[in-house]
Amino acid sequence: MDDSVVESVEPEADDIAPTTATEADELMDKFRRWYRDDSAHASAWVENAREDYQFVAGDQYSAEEKASLRAQNRPDVVFNRLAPMVRSIAGYQVNQRLATIAKPTEPGDEQSAEIANASIRWFRDQSDAQFSDGDAFEDATICGMGWTEIRLDYEEDLDGHPLTKRLNPLQMRWDHRARERNLKDARRIWQIIEDMPLSEAREMFPEADITDLNAKWALDVGGDGAPEDQGEADRYEGDGEEEQIGTERLVTIVRVQWWERETVYRVISPQTGRLETVDAATFDVLKARLPGIRGVRQRRKVYRQAYLGKTVLEQGPTPCKWNFSLQCVTGFRDQIKGHFYGLVTGLKDPQRWANKWMSQTMHILNGSAKGGVIIEDDIAENMREFERSWARHDAVTKVRKGVLQQGRIQDKPSTPFPSGFYQLMDMAINAMRDVSGVNLEMLGQRDANQPGVVETQRRSAALTTLVTLFECMRMYRRTQGEVIISIVKDYLPEHVLQRVVGQQLGQIVPAFMQSETRFDIIVDEAPESPNAKDLIWSMMGQSIHQQPPQVQAVLWKYSPLPGSAAAEMTQAIQSAMQPAPPDPNQQAAMQAQQQQEQAKISADIQKVQFDVEAKRIDLEAKALDLQAKQIDLEIARENARVAGVKAQADQVKAEAGALKAVADSGVQAGAFSEPPQT
Repeated sequence: MDDSVVESVEPEADDIAPTTATEADELMDKFRRWYRDDSAHASAWVENAREDYQFVAGDQYSAEEKASLRAQNRPDVVFNRLAPMVRSIAGYQVNQRLATIAKPTEPGDEQSAEIANASIRWFRDQSDAQFSDGDAFEDATICGMGWTEIRLDYEEDLDGHPLTKRLNPLQMRWDHRARERNLKDARRIWQIIEDMPLSEAREMFPEADITDLNAKWALDVGGDGAPEDQGEADRYEGDGEEEQIGTERLVTIVRVQWWERETVYRVISPQTGRLETVDAATFDVLKARLPGIRGVRQRRKVYRQAYLGKTVLEQGPTPCKWNFSLQCVTGFRDQIKGHFYGLVTGLKDPQRWANKWMSQTMHILNGSAKGGVIIEDDIAENMREFERSWARHDAVTKVRKGVLQQGRIQDKPSTPFPSGFYQLMDMAINAMRDVSGVNLEMLGQRDANQPGVVETQRRSAALTTLVTLFECMRMYRRTQGEVIISIVKDYLPEHVLQRVVGQQLGQIVPAFMQSETRFDIIVDEAPESPNAKDLIWSMMGQSIHQQPPQVQAVLWKYSPLPGSAAAEMTQAIQSAMQPAPPDPNQQAAMQAQQQQEQAKISADIQKVQFDVEAKRIDLEAKALDLQAKQIDLEIARENARVAGVKAQADQVKAEAGALKAVADSGVQAGAFSEPPQT
């Protein structure tokens, strides 16, 4: 099974802090086991990296090779063609100038994102992060790994001063199972702080015993993971003795950062109604108080660090809550060995051969005959004077009479230079560009009359082979932004951050520092970087005078002129765009005219308002008159209806009277009789 996917079971975060001496010993034993595995894995890389740095510095012969060359009277000449390639790549990264931008993930977080961006810019500027990042990138280019530390330093400023520090890659160790870029899958990181003065160690850990202030066991671990020159376990643990150089006693301190998993619960807060994250102990208390509460059980990473001597000297959380404060920039991956290597690994053999061919060339030239002669012993009366004056062109060399006629002086035959020797040396020199992908255009050494577009394309083609280095740098910058935001929110005083972001955003700083808002970190090329400036100026620079003044003011920022000159040009254009101040008399006349016009307009407006009001009153009167007429009409209609009803009633009454009269007359006359019987 691939060990890169094997995951060991780690203890809970609450169980890591030792409470007894036995637990402290067990914790220290665990750290030593971890270090033994990780150091054994990194030992071969450290040796190769040390040789890489020696090659870049020009120390390109081993002690055995130098001794062999001296024995043969050969010069150990070095033409260091490797260093300019490394520096050209590092310089290109410096010119690339990336910008780290925090973007909100939810609506309403825009102001928090502005504070996060201001924090990142301020932290990087105050800590000179651009220089530390450049050094780390150069380290990754050389040996495959560059390291930095991101934290607040309280020695220069009691409120905390931003610090981004480049670390020595040779003093770093890492999880032997890590395989991803920038060691994103590493469970632990080690820093071996060698040659620390004992007095400084005592200041860092005043409560520790002086015999515990030396992690000698870390230096005694060999490449096989076992103690060097020590067969007993007690000697492996270290004896607490310090090394001494001159009058200063030096010790070694080991710093380790690692992450563990802890159990948390996500619950709905009864007070706020919002989703919150609590640890297991808090959730148990909530369940006891609120039996009906529910929570989702999850696991998350907790980052911790410890300082180690002979024992555990100090431990606690890492400066960053969500990541290691020790960050790595990696180079190219060796999947078989599980290491990362830089550009120098492939350049060492061509550089060695170029050095050897040059040394051999000089040896052949030095050993070849240059004016040597073959003579007999008695050709001159003073042989010493003959030998002294023979190679001098301004001296007279005397020989016996007849020696020249007899041919007793002969020139030494010169040794012919080996055929194809120069071609082999050229092949070794050209091989350095072939194996690295760094061509002459990228080095700025192409001596040819070619268009700038062609040179730019060839430079871009060379950068294609080095894209891994630049992608790892982008990944590092994104992680750096997350670490900076976490450190600012957890450790930076509020009044310092309010001063950084200004009055406009200062009022929401407390809410920003107390929130758990996460941001999307984007890394992009800064607009003011030299590469972006060259690209924009090459496209728009020729037609800048044909553009409107507003566009010219923007384009001058990307000109190859110094920043101060470009700023003056932009300011001059903006000043020309602004209208000239008017004459005071003319301005007073204009103001008087404006006042008259405003008074006339006000009078017209009032007149219109009066007319509108009069018309409104007239309309209201007409409406009332119309309403009165409608009421009269309705009254007339009602009177007519009432009269009609009265007439109908009178008619009915008359008819009823007539019928009654008829009825009365019929009764009196006997008009009504029994009907005839059938």
